[in-house]
Amino acid sequence: MNTNNLATYVHDFLQDHLILQKGYSQHTIRSYRDTIKIFLTFSATCKKKSITELVLTDLTQNMVVRFLDHLERKRNNSAQTRNIRLACIHSFFSYIANQDPLLLESCQSILSIPFKRTPIPTVEYLEKEEMKVILEAVDRSSLDGLRDYTLLFFMYNTGARVGEVITLHTRALQLERPLHVRITGKGMKTRMCPL
Repeated sequence: MNTNNLATYVHDFLQDHLILQKGYSQHTIRSYRDTIKIFLTFSATCKKKSITELVLTDLTQNMVVRFLDHLERKRNNSAQTRNIRLACIHSFFSYIANQDPLLLESCQSILSIPFKRTPIPTVEYLEKEEMKVILEAVDRSSLDGLRDYTLLFFMYNTGARVGEVITLHTRALQLERPLHVRITGKGMKTRMCPL
């Protein structure tokens, strides 16, 4: 295994692969960057080295398993957070395997680390009457109240998330028949919702 190119792989993964090839959002890229930072810091501490002295051979399947255990036991992260961090690590080592086939075996051992099963939460929702009570509680006699009512009603009708509404542009609205809105959500997926 070539041991002097870890910094190059990290840089190219974060700067080129995630942005140019995958087109991930800045939030996703920051999450991946933070995961790699935490993982490299943990690995350096375990190896009693500085981060700049780490080499690819230091990043083994055992090190990743120890890191995941550290997340849950020492940092009190949930299993969901652990799985998000593992997804990033999987993505990083999949990228490395594609860049250098000689590293395939060590990358495959890391890619074989399974995700933890987590309970699937029940999706809660408001009944029509419950939503009606909320909307009626908004004081529509002021501009702020009218704004709040409109936003709540819009989100209820379209199923839009708060983040989707915040980034919504007026050009996404079609206020002539047929009335609709174009909402761009997670993963840059767009959906049309009737109004």
